[in-house]
Amino acid sequence: MSDLATVLNAAFAYAQEPSDSDTLLGPPSDAFGHPGPQGLLEFAKTIETEEELNDVLHRIVSTIGVPDGFKASVMALLCGTLVDWGADSTEFGNLLLARLPGFLVLAESVAEHAETVASEELLAANPEGFSAWQGLSLMLLGTMSVLMRRVDFRQAARTNPELVLSLVALRDRNKEAEFVATTLGYTDGLELIVLHPHEGRAFLVELEAVNTNFHLFTLLQGELIGGGLLQGEAVDPAVIAVARGEIPHEALVNDQARFHFYNWMGLQPDGTLAENDMATWVWGEAHPEEIPEFEGIRLLILGPPLMGVKPWDSNFFANIHDALRSAARVVQVLPDDQVAGWIEVLMRAPR
Repeated sequence: MSDLATVLNAAFAYAQEPSDSDTLLGPPSDAFGHPGPQGLLEFAKTIETEEELNDVLHRIVSTIGVPDGFKASVMALLCGTLVDWGADSTEFGNLLLARLPGFLVLAESVAEHAETVASEELLAANPEGFSAWQGLSLMLLGTMSVLMRRVDFRQAARTNPELVLSLVALRDRNKEAEFVATTLGYTDGLELIVLHPHEGRAFLVELEAVNTNFHLFTLLQGELIGGGLLQGEAVDPAVIAVARGEIPHEALVNDQARFHFYNWMGLQPDGTLAENDMATWVWGEAHPEEIPEFEGIRLLILGPPLMGVKPWDSNFFANIHDALRSAARVVQVLPDDQVAGWIEVLMRAPR
């Protein structure tokens, strides 16, 4: 078996040597048959501790900055694989987010011509762009390894308009770009007050990796009913596990409304709920950021179910990566005086 120094030297040599035309015109997966990447992966498979994995990643991570976009993407996928196997993603994630915007712009410069112009012509006309285009899926697979595990990196990516715009431009042309763009469309870090006025209970809830409001409803019902905080029909643990990303989504499962969900205007001045005013309803197909704010905070009002059983299936709430975890986490059970205060304020609020 090769020692670490030999493996690293081979990987660095591979990364620093510019890609030839045969490499760029061939299947990207062929790169992992090269002794450099292959040797690194085989060595990493023998590592038994997180500390050793971190050491290998630390030594190799700078290679995602090599000028050759294709080689950088191969090394990014190798680094992502080490993260998948347990290495810490912090250093890799920071370097990756610095590299991605420029890399995606280069890939975008080729994307619109890829289906109509021969690869040889694209390579000749725009070698840097073609190199990035050929490595795009590999780079984004490495990106997934970080973004699926780290809220902070998802939030950082969302604040980079160049990165987001390029993903939007590429999402219809590359399935990994679609996957990453979809994930960045999830809701992280949003806080909302969930108020059940008829039971006199309210909760401060923080969201992590929540897709649609149907996803939010399923997570909330699992948290509030499953956690014994509100009364209601029990939720199937398997449904909640799928929604949280704790088990694979191997077959379609269904959930249904244990409550009716209103925005803050659903609580009327007389203390009743606006059952017949659909403008106050929170629709499952929408997203948590679309829940209206009241004085700077989003409120979700719970009431008895309307119109019988309202079901939805796991296409609305299943996680899309085995490392992604979703939550509607109760961070505070509001005391009675605050619950009463919210009810009084909402009843008096002008519509």
